[in-house]
Amino acid sequence: MTTILALISIFANLAGTLTVWQQLQKSDATHTPVLRIIWGLALVGHAALLLQQIFSADGVNLSFILALSAALWLVSLILFISTLKNPLLNTCIVVLPLTALVICASWVFPNLTRLPLQTGTGIGVHILSSLLAYAILMIAAIQAIVLKFQHQRLHGQQPLGFFKHLPAMQDMEHLLFQLIAAGVVLLSISLLSGYLHVDSLFDRSQLHKTVLSIIAWIVFASLLIGRRSMGWRGPTAIRWTLWGFSLLALAYFGSKLVREIILQRAL
Repeated sequence: MTTILALISIFANLAGTLTVWQQLQKSDATHTPVLRIIWGLALVGHAALLLQQIFSADGVNLSFILALSAALWLVSLILFISTLKNPLLNTCIVVLPLTALVICASWVFPNLTRLPLQTGTGIGVHILSSLLAYAILMIAAIQAIVLKFQHQRLHGQQPLGFFKHLPAMQDMEHLLFQLIAAGVVLLSISLLSGYLHVDSLFDRSQLHKTVLSIIAWIVFASLLIGRRSMGWRGPTAIRWTLWGFSLLALAYFGSKLVREIILQRAL
């Protein structure tokens, strides 16, 4: 069953990528019925696959590759909902093929998905809020990159290409800060639940992850304060968003990559 779900998810994500690319080539950034069906199938298949891979009667198995897969599923779901009303298919051209690649890795290399199971409601809240925060802030980072290229093309008087189908920069920035605000709330819940329920949060093996996550929270919170009190926007907002997300990605996936894959293979 796992193989069937993996194949359905991989091919649906790749078919969705091809559909999005064809629409963008035709200067059409709308969410068509065909894309909804393909993308919806990808989301359902991926969700069912994750349920089999992550959850069991013993607890939660969240290795590096499965955590990345779950985060990308959340990113894809949020984008699916967002693109129903906003022409943001440019972002999907990155997320959909990357999701297919990670699903393929979790299926072809099952050893990458093995990690001692974690139990407890508090741990579940910590894991869920962490993944949601990462997913939303990942979309914010992608949004910031799109804004950067849009800003450069507008001010450099270059052809807009795909970017001409995006909303106005002011609307794009407004969406960016909404995403960051939601991400900060979820990251706050993640840090608080981790402090209350994760005994090893400040152990030597986890300290770098905790410190980097806190610094990332400070960066995003400072950006929101700067936006409200000093009107930060444009390149300043883009830089702070990318710095914050880089710290967050390094804190979670960077540490898991080194600990679970690089160091394990070296032993």
